[in-house]
Amino acid sequence: MDYSDLSLHIELGVLFLIGIFSILILLFIVKRYGKNKFQLVEMGIEISGNPKATFKVKRDYSNLYIANRIYIELITRKVTLPFEEGKDVIIEIYDSWYQLFGFIREEIKTIPGHHLQKKYSGNALIDLTAKILNEGLRPHLTNHQAAFRKWYKIESKRVAHSQLSPQEIQESYPHYSELIIDLKQANQSLIHYTKLLKQFLDAT
Repeated sequence: MDYSDLSLHIELGVLFLIGIFSILILLFIVKRYGKNKFQLVEMGIEISGNPKATFKVKRDYSNLYIANRIYIELITRKVTLPFEEGKDVIIEIYDSWYQLFGFIREEIKTIPGHHLQKKYSGNALIDLTAKILNEGLRPHLTNHQAAFRKWYKIESKRVAHSQLSPQEIQESYPHYSELIIDLKQANQSLIHYTKLLKQFLDAT
């Protein structure tokens, strides 16, 4: 500070400017190319002695963690395997699908806010899981589940059916052929979306 002409003189060392410039470049790279994979967790500038800039980044795994949990649920349920007539029990499949629907819905609610910014992978994950719910699971469950459950609950208690297996009972459902065709189509759709989710995991 020069009090004679009330002027302020600031001198910045070259190394200090390099440090500032390095941090700006890092922030740009993380924001522009990191696609929310990395998070800046520590940054500092030391100006005494030998000026230097320090920073630390870490991989943000939260989005990957959620996607992997959903993927594991998909591949460990009767979702990614084709329906087998005479072997699979429709009621058990509906129970599994219903539980899966609730699980996925709750998981995507936990996606951190910073993943929801435009162009980030959180939005891609939400879009994909929304298709699993709304295009893979919901249509078939809406069209068939309630009616079939009501019918099966009554028929499975009939004395005439006491010696029949669940697979044999379900085959007498009045709309069995229509249900099975739609069930197999939903099954193939879910297998397709599960493969897309695997691709998302591999690319994230």
